[in-house]
Amino acid sequence: MKFCSLMSGSSGNCLYIEDNNTALLIDCGLSGKAVADSLNMLSLSMDKINGILVTHEHIDHSKGLGVLARKYKLPIYISKSTYCSLPTSVGEIPENRLNFISNKDFSIGDFKITPFSTSHDASDPHGFKIVGTKSAYIVTDTGTITNTMSEFALNSDFAFIESNHDLYMLSHGSYPQELKARILSDIGHLPNKEAAEFSVWLASKGTTHIMLGHISDDNNTEELAKKETENALILAGFSDVAKNVYTASKHFPTKIIEF
Repeated sequence: MKFCSLMSGSSGNCLYIEDNNTALLIDCGLSGKAVADSLNMLSLSMDKINGILVTHEHIDHSKGLGVLARKYKLPIYISKSTYCSLPTSVGEIPENRLNFISNKDFSIGDFKITPFSTSHDASDPHGFKIVGTKSAYIVTDTGTITNTMSEFALNSDFAFIESNHDLYMLSHGSYPQELKARILSDIGHLPNKEAAEFSVWLASKGTTHIMLGHISDDNNTEELAKKETENALILAGFSDVAKNVYTASKHFPTKIIEF
């Protein structure tokens, strides 16, 4: 299987996953042109995309959804509540969409997909377990990792997880106290510390490749997030996994990861 992040951060999120003859986007928080251009940079094409999975309605995850769905006639896979909560700026979504239900499997080409609830301040936020020849676990925005979320991570070869902020940088930064409290809450965003701890747990359950995403512009750096997770993995005896830790850029596509 192949995976890359086209962009991940508060200014926009869009992920790509491929296996055999099936390719999907997860979220589309960029303009349609930006998505197509990013794919072209990686020698990929919108013509290969079989559909778009949507985690939640926030504009940094949904901005280009309507444009791509209309222009390329792509099916959209989204929960009913999220669909009803999409910003009006997203525009019309064609009728070829599937309203998925939490914990209920569905298939797209070579993939079996299980959506599961996450903990974020959106109407009905979800992560995805995506199984093809290997298995991928995707969690973009969540304030905590619940026991149920952990169960879906079992036997995942690859994991994309949020590592949003450094606790010291956030607490000493310029954000208003109300915004800090929202980010730190269980329906906010995951800090580096918890992402590192969860990465160790993932490694203990067989995960071999980890990408850290949704890294804050103001309260984190890619270097800090990566170092905290790598150090935790090494201390726990997973040096081999520490070599396969990647960060998703806020501005540019990552390289394509094969696992």
